[in-house]
Amino acid sequence: MNYFIKFVFIVSTLSFWFSAQAQQPLTLDEALQFVKLNNLQLLQQQDNQRLADLETKIMHARRLPALDLSFNSVYLSEVNEIDIGKVVPLVEQKLSLGGHDRLELQAGIKQPVFTGFKLKSAENLAKKAALGEQAKLAVATNEIYHKVYILYYSAQSLANQKAILAASSKRLRNQLETARNLFEAAQVMAFDTLQVYNQILVLRIEEARLQRAQKLLGLQVARLLDLPKTRPFAVEKPAVPTPLGKSLAELKVAALQIRPELEGVRLAQRINLLQQKMARADFFPAFFAQGTFHYAKPGLDPVNNRWMHYFSIGLNAQWNLWRWQADVNKVEQLKVQANSLTLQQRELVRSIEYEVSESFENLTFSRRQLQLAEELQAQQQERYRIVSIQHQNGVAATNELITAETDLTRAQLQKHQALVQYHIYLADLRRATGSIAANQGAFTAGEEK
Repeated sequence: MNYFIKFVFIVSTLSFWFSAQAQQPLTLDEALQFVKLNNLQLLQQQDNQRLADLETKIMHARRLPALDLSFNSVYLSEVNEIDIGKVVPLVEQKLSLGGHDRLELQAGIKQPVFTGFKLKSAENLAKKAALGEQAKLAVATNEIYHKVYILYYSAQSLANQKAILAASSKRLRNQLETARNLFEAAQVMAFDTLQVYNQILVLRIEEARLQRAQKLLGLQVARLLDLPKTRPFAVEKPAVPTPLGKSLAELKVAALQIRPELEGVRLAQRINLLQQKMARADFFPAFFAQGTFHYAKPGLDPVNNRWMHYFSIGLNAQWNLWRWQADVNKVEQLKVQANSLTLQQRELVRSIEYEVSESFENLTFSRRQLQLAEELQAQQQERYRIVSIQHQNGVAATNELITAETDLTRAQLQKHQALVQYHIYLADLRRATGSIAANQGAFTAGEEK
């Protein structure tokens, strides 16, 4: 009985611990670690990279000597015979050569000698393909890290909007209490209390919308991080914007050096050159050296019909002389593909430069918007303070107080959204430069150029 109680206690403790872990808020760094370890798309691409690495080893092994072992057992319904009478006159006799059974054990070594550099090109092609899969992994990592940043700052936006609306609702409830007291004292009309209460209902509707948005965002986070249960992001105050320390021209140069998409195109161009080299290799003959150890019965002497061993060494040559210009057309096809890759590279360079320029302009604009939103919030706070005092003194109407409170709430939301939008644009710029996953602190504080 005691063991059963201990077992139930352990199970309950573990269940409580796992439940607490599932509800523990996620920080941005933890989310990035989770997505790196759990994201199914990244895991699939990692497997593709491992497959490409194994293919490289397979291609390298084909250039090395190959050892084969084989055993043959054959039964012949007829045996070879020699008519001795044709050799020795007046003798009518036939001599059997060997028997009905033939057994042979072979151990052979085969080494490519010259294949028009086809095997070497195939190995280099596999190496470039492995690097290409690595570039694809970097591209996928950048995109998924960018999604994590967007979800994180969206979560911060929703949480802080709820906090701002909660503070506004608290101010309105205080105003409603004041309005009721004034109504009971016959100093205001019932319409004043109705105005305040209606504004509270508007905030409740908006809070319900934000609550639904938070639940949907939690589902997206669990899907992206492959979590068994939803885990909310920890509510943190977004950092104050700092200067980038790099000019637009420097960011473009960095993007063209770092972006894995460009590296993927460069690798595709190198792969194309190797494929052309392999296609041209079909124009040349291929030579293979082969040595084989034989242990057979009957061996070279079928008359004795006994086990014997011997060696055979040879050189195999193969030359495809005519294939209706299939090899020539294959080379021409690869040349057309090379031209297409050149155009793709040019288009990608233009696209990257545009993305960097757009993100940079958005970031600059958001910094200015944030400054203006901060000024507006300060002005609205002062306005609300003045109108509150006037309302208490009976100088300002309830409608003026509600308007001032609504404008203050709108200014606070606008200021917070401008701050969140700045960090989203910063994440866009880091994705555009290819540094969002490789170096989260790619932009250091300094003098903005």
